[in-house]
Amino acid sequence: MYLYKLKQEAKKNPTYSIDEDGFEVMYWRKANAIHQWFTYGYENDNLEYIECDMEKLQVLKRHCQKDIDNKDNPDHKKNLETARGLFWGGIEYDEWFYEDLQKTVNKITELEQDHEEDDEYFYFAWY
Repeated sequence: MYLYKLKQEAKKNPTYSIDEDGFEVMYWRKANAIHQWFTYGYENDNLEYIECDMEKLQVLKRHCQKDIDNKDNPDHKKNLETARGLFWGGIEYDEWFYEDLQKTVNKITELEQDHEEDDEYFYFAWY
């Protein structure tokens, strides 16, 4: 599962493609809760680029941080829930789950600092 960034200048070319003009900014391995969050409401999410803007990434960051901050609170309802599926790894809320969330928070913080107004982001899953 990947997050790609497409710089605005690439879009000036009318034949731009994410494959050629975009670049990978994040990779998740078996982070089923992250995948479920990005693909909620999509019928077929395999091999499709799902556009997301910085505001959506910031929502994801807030959800991740809130789950991290409340990991020891048994009454906290998770913002990102694990999901079952082929090749998805575990569905436990364990150190791997929270590590994926922390990596996501860190990367989005970095992207916020480097973000330019018209940059676009795309989530992509291949399984």
